[in-house]
Amino acid sequence: MKGKVDTKNNQLQLLAQKLKADDVQSSRVVNIWNGLNWYFSIFNINRMDMFSTKQVSFGKTKTYFDLFCTILQEKLKYAAGERDIVIMHHVVGIENRQGKQERLSSTMISYGDPSGYSAMAKTVGLPTAIAAEMILKGKLSHSQPLGQIKETGVIAPMSKEIYDPMLKKLESEGIKFIEKYEKLL
Repeated sequence: MKGKVDTKNNQLQLLAQKLKADDVQSSRVVNIWNGLNWYFSIFNINRMDMFSTKQVSFGKTKTYFDLFCTILQEKLKYAAGERDIVIMHHVVGIENRQGKQERLSSTMISYGDPSGYSAMAKTVGLPTAIAAEMILKGKLSHSQPLGQIKETGVIAPMSKEIYDPMLKKLESEGIKFIEKYEKLL
């Protein structure tokens, strides 16, 4: 379907965006939105020919799940020049000590390289590789050794001495989070 515009689908998406933007709390809008999500799901399953009555060979697969994955791998291959995208968007509501409402949003968008690594490979593989390198070198940063990682076992990157050098290294690799801070009324 490359190059063609599905006007019915585009109109439904625009309608869904308008309905969602106008009044998300309205149960009628929520019902319409859920119906549109169902429509898009069925549309995409049908587009991948999943409702076909065509015979499919199990080949080397042993389970229905393996067969389903094989079909998906064939249907979802990138065409020449296509690339993936990873989008992360977090919104955190904050009530400060004075009782005022604030909001912090953090957004990361990463595009794959059609002739290189996918966005998924970069955003999953790079943090893992950086963490492994930090552990193997016994340091938390290449440029300035901040000390040894003292914890053992599974370590969540919740302390600044772990996540700060990782985020700096990720940024040098082109993966950056844009943060926006808002005071609410």
